[in-house]
Amino acid sequence: MKHPVAAFLICLTVVSSLLAKDRGWLRISVTAGKKTIPLHFVVTDPRGQREGRTSDSAPYIGEQSGASYDIESLTMGNSGTAVKCVSYTKNFMSYGVYTLTIYGLKTTTYSYNVTTKDLELNNNSPVPDASLDVLPAGKTSTYNIQYDPTSGGEKTSIEKVVTYDTLRQDLLAAKELKGGKSGELINQLTQKINSTEKLPPPGQKKSLEALLQKLINQSGQLIHPQISVIIQQDVKTLLRHL
Repeated sequence: MKHPVAAFLICLTVVSSLLAKDRGWLRISVTAGKKTIPLHFVVTDPRGQREGRTSDSAPYIGEQSGASYDIESLTMGNSGTAVKCVSYTKNFMSYGVYTLTIYGLKTTTYSYNVTTKDLELNNNSPVPDASLDVLPAGKTSTYNIQYDPTSGGEKTSIEKVVTYDTLRQDLLAAKELKGGKSGELINQLTQKINSTEKLPPPGQKKSLEALLQKLINQSGQLIHPQISVIIQQDVKTLLRHL
């Protein structure tokens, strides 16, 4: 027979875990476009259940209990600019990784924001690193949101999944949005990425660092400064994982 104190502690741990689960609230908002919606997204929860839409014509995916997916028209601050906001809200969330997959309907820049709340503490916690990004038509971007309600949102984080395909997508979007003389430089950078991918990890790191410096040096000249910063950030993320 197990020691009664040990058995009690095990029971207390299990009960505490169950009470801590499903007490969180999450909101994800993606803002882009003016008159039409240039993107949609799907959120997959730790159980593998999905919520959202992949395109205007695709059927709505509604597998999560307590979740909603809405499209709003907003006016931005003092500028008065009208934008479209696609948002996802989930009540009674549990621990784990929530995957955000954004589907580009047309080439666009967009901003994304994540906020969590511990429903017991009733405290809003904006997640750091919410930022600006870019996506070409017909492509996807993926983010992993690590949610921990017992931390009151402080340990909740979001990280973009970056691969060499991500960098190629960034450059494609930069070319389509900037146009003009940017094409030649972007073609050179794309070729550099293609050759870098084939190198062993030490060679990849050195080549990516050189690519990053080239982006910094030309920022604002042939590639839009905001998009250049996005690409630089993605290169840094890829470097961290080498």
